[in-house]
Amino acid sequence: MLQLSELAYELRVSMRNAPNTKRQKSTADIDLEAMIAQQIEVDREKLEESMLNRIAKEMELQLQREPLEQEKQYRKEPLQLLQQEQKLRDVESKPRDRQFERLLQHLIENKTNKD
Repeated sequence: MLQLSELAYELRVSMRNAPNTKRQKSTADIDLEAMIAQQIEVDREKLEESMLNRIAKEMELQLQREPLEQEKQYRKEPLQLLQQEQKLRDVESKPRDRQFERLLQHLIENKTNKD
């Protein structure tokens, strides 16, 4: 990467030193531009490769996590089922409790009325 910046600097210096008149590029300038373009292409390829490697690693980690997530879910399901079952029992028992309370209240009232 340092080499690329040095080449770019040399190109800028050579462009500044050129006369303002229309000039033809020297072979050195052409070679320098070609080297810069080649270095840019190499850097771009390295960047793409590193990005692809990073994506591949992330995908691999995700694939490793998925079975763990599923296993956790399978462990949670019985507990959730038990909790739901308990809630259903609680809900079902409440009306019975109310009926029992009403019956008891009715019996108490009847007994007090008889006395």
